[in-house]
Amino acid sequence: MVDFLYIEGYFFLALVIIFYKLVEKFIGGADLLIFGLLLTRYGLYAVSIILFYSSLIGVVFSLIKQKKELRFIPFILIGFIIFLKGGK
Repeated sequence: MVDFLYIEGYFFLALVIIFYKLVEKFIGGADLLIFGLLLTRYGLYAVSIILFYSSLIGVVFSLIKQKKELRFIPFILIGFIIFLKGGK
């Protein structure tokens, strides 16, 4: 585990606050905030792995359920759990 916070997470959180109005059609603000908080604690490498697993599971779920719009927070949680269990 990492014992300090990563500075790029704080920059990302600042960008979320500044640019939220530009991207609100594509991804929710809560999703961006969760990724920003994960970025401050775990770093860019871990968040990219979490984003990969979350997106992969979200796409599979979307294809199975035939939905175009999904809530992404549950998939972020699943990707985070996979990362914590050793999915590096």
